[in-house]
Amino acid sequence: MLLRRSETEIMEALWGSEEPMSSAALIEAIPQRRWKERSIFAILDGLLKKELIYEAGFVRRGKTIARTFAPTMTYAEFIARQVVEAGESYKPTLPTLLSAFLNTEDVTEEALQELESLIAQRKADLMDD
Repeated sequence: MLLRRSETEIMEALWGSEEPMSSAALIEAIPQRRWKERSIFAILDGLLKKELIYEAGFVRRGKTIARTFAPTMTYAEFIARQVVEAGESYKPTLPTLLSAFLNTEDVTEEALQELESLIAQRKADLMDD
């Protein structure tokens, strides 16, 4: 699922926030945006249809009550979904993808230990099924 620049900006703001955000809070959080303020409603509706955000509640802002929005998944889950949904002709296997990540400079001993733990847990879960 490809995101337009405006959708990406909104998703990044939501992923970076610990609380659901109203449309006004999103506009304030993205001062460098190229889209007009009134476009936010259409952008949010598109993200709702793509099931990337949900209505998390309401907040009072002055005399009005506004909906708040939150992401339906973390950024890491979104990236994993992008890979899973990639076209079959260029979709990497999990070992190939993991190997590419492991060959970066950011890999630490702690990260490798965490990966080993996650793999062991997943193996145990598969054995239980």
